[in-house]
Amino acid sequence: MRGGGFVLRYNAAMTSQRLTLEQARASWWQRQWLLTAPPAKTPLVDVVSAIGWIPLASVASAPLALFARGALAERAPFDEAVCKSHALVIAPGPKSSTWLVAAQEAPVCRAFAVADLASREARIAASVSLTARDLDATRDALRALLGEPHTADELRRKLPEAALRPLGDVGKRNGVPTLASLVLKQLWATGEVWRVPPSARGDDPTSRWQIDPNPRPTPSAADAVGFVAARWLGAFAPAPLKSFALAFGLATGRAKSALESIGAREVAVEGVEDGCWVPGDFAAPETVDASVFPAKFLPVRDPLTDVHLAHMASSTVARAVTARAHGVGATIVSRGEVLGGWAYDEGGRKVHLRWVQADASAERVKALEAEAAKLAVFIASELGAVPLHTVVIPKASAALELAL
Repeated sequence: MRGGGFVLRYNAAMTSQRLTLEQARASWWQRQWLLTAPPAKTPLVDVVSAIGWIPLASVASAPLALFARGALAERAPFDEAVCKSHALVIAPGPKSSTWLVAAQEAPVCRAFAVADLASREARIAASVSLTARDLDATRDALRALLGEPHTADELRRKLPEAALRPLGDVGKRNGVPTLASLVLKQLWATGEVWRVPPSARGDDPTSRWQIDPNPRPTPSAADAVGFVAARWLGAFAPAPLKSFALAFGLATGRAKSALESIGAREVAVEGVEDGCWVPGDFAAPETVDASVFPAKFLPVRDPLTDVHLAHMASSTVARAVTARAHGVGATIVSRGEVLGGWAYDEGGRKVHLRWVQADASAERVKALEAEAAKLAVFIASELGAVPLHTVVIPKASAALELAL
């Protein structure tokens, strides 16, 4: 398995079809670079690719996820990769989400955005009068403006009224409230338009749009699924088939076919109801000591919790750390188990633990204390603001929170 210095013992010849949950968690953490940090000077683009891309409910999730993995100690390498070399780009992708991906993998990521948008357009067209002529006229209007970078507000001021036509409640539910927003997303997904990289800060949330000067064609989702099957399983194995299908909006049969085509095989994991899939050369941990799992503070929709939350938390904890609007929130993890959530207090420059499971030992609390202090320093000195990760703790509830 990837990553040097792994402290667990492995039996490469092991062919057992049954794993303990602890063995599965050890595999997830090793593949996600959470047990051992990436080797020194590993390019961030390689880390992002290895962990299965980073979903961006908040752009701040990217540097926080890389910090948790020991891949980022200061913001400069992140800004360089996003703003200067453009080795990392923000792209639309599966789950109607925006993702931080390696530039060379962006077309594959976009392939699933195209498929998703096609289904959304069909739902909208069934509810409102939407014709090909409407779409073509709006597309031409956007192309005429996007020879230069424009923000969404600038586009709204310059586009003709017909392009700003509201798409009603069905449009709002599908994340495209106007005709122009629908067409702009289509142009972004097909690779004709790009999200212009920020000039200085990789976590700058400002979106500017422009015709891509070096467009890369977007493959079909059918062509892309073979590539993502190997990459995704390399990041999250062992993983249930339905998790893979859900991640990319695939039919179960198509997902299974894609995994079989790369030589993946099925194993059983204790505590996971469905069968899980692993690469053909998967080697399971022979022994697992929970003490080797370091304390970690993961961001909103971290790649690991985005896929495996149900296998790392009780149902009570999983519900408590999940929001309908943004998915899995910022989580605290100890010995491979999600204990609850965390939030950053901008005024006090402290990380607050929002306990859900409060029976942690003094040893685990001490480890979380140390990690929270490191995270608070990183946020205060390198990021400043972390949208969706910041909660002002009311004074009345201070006694119920563990402020670190």
